[in-house]
Amino acid sequence: MRNFLLTTTLAATLGLSLSVACADDGFSMVSPETAATRATTPSTPMKLFAGVSHSEALPHALEALKPHLEKRNIEKPKSETPVVAIMPPPAKPPDKLEAAQASLASAVAATKPPVLAGQVLAQPYLPAFGVAHETSNRSTAPVLQTQAQVQHYTTQWFMLPSWMAGLWLKTGDMTTQVTDLRTGHTSNVNEWTENRLQVVYGHQRDARGNYWHVNLLPAERDGNSAGKLVRFVIVSQACEQSTPQQLMTRTHYLVSESTPWNHQIVDTYQQESLNHFALLSNGTMNNSSSNRVFTYQGAPVRDGYLESNYAKIAQFSPVVTMNGIDLRASLNDFLRSHGMANLAQ
Repeated sequence: MRNFLLTTTLAATLGLSLSVACADDGFSMVSPETAATRATTPSTPMKLFAGVSHSEALPHALEALKPHLEKRNIEKPKSETPVVAIMPPPAKPPDKLEAAQASLASAVAATKPPVLAGQVLAQPYLPAFGVAHETSNRSTAPVLQTQAQVQHYTTQWFMLPSWMAGLWLKTGDMTTQVTDLRTGHTSNVNEWTENRLQVVYGHQRDARGNYWHVNLLPAERDGNSAGKLVRFVIVSQACEQSTPQQLMTRTHYLVSESTPWNHQIVDTYQQESLNHFALLSNGTMNNSSSNRVFTYQGAPVRDGYLESNYAKIAQFSPVVTMNGIDLRASLNDFLRSHGMANLAQ
């Protein structure tokens, strides 16, 4: 059974050298030399990383994580002395914003193929073949990029729970369950993987004090694990659900592992992560994630559930620019274009 370990990305949404922590350097375009251009079948244990990111509203993430979350709640030992959660009061979105978010979700859902009556959606993950095909066909020849090309990003904004805004740190991840999709065999495990990661959530505030996070795609982040250099290329991110109490996101990315001495690629594959973030009573942030690994060509290999806890190490600080983009102006443009001009400042 292959080992599993966590990420995300974004230190990659929303990374980068503990990427998101350095907002201005957090997201960069991926050069053709960076992306792996050959399809390989991993010869070493395939690892599992839990992404941390976002984008448009997509269905089924809650259904995918619900059984695991319920199991966790049942098995969680009860404390003799109840602990009262202390957290800042959530910023309630105005009615117009809630309506706009619902409208956006409906618009996205309308673009999906119709589901036949009675049809059961057995798995919520998105097909991965297209991304692998496009990436594997990239030219390896040097490409001269103009300044405009380098700064060509897809900009995506979404609202955060107020308690989530700030700088967070985790030291590792616990894999709790693994399913081999080729055999259908499921194993309950408790495997700890050291994986230090800093990530910033929240870049700007609106006129009513709500916190907003931005994703710039494409994005990449570099990290290390088990003596190897690991590069994450984020190809899509989606905010599935955002409420004052929790955040649910979906991340799809390409992962490549290489040796630190000559940077030779030894493993390349895809992964999609569904992440459920919630604030615990002790002030830490828990991320329960469901992760699916694909071969580089896009064939599903295995699923895994991971638990990660983050400690807040710094409060929110607004980010003025990221990759040459004025984030205040970008957020204002987003708000005005989505019927929320009253929140612009």
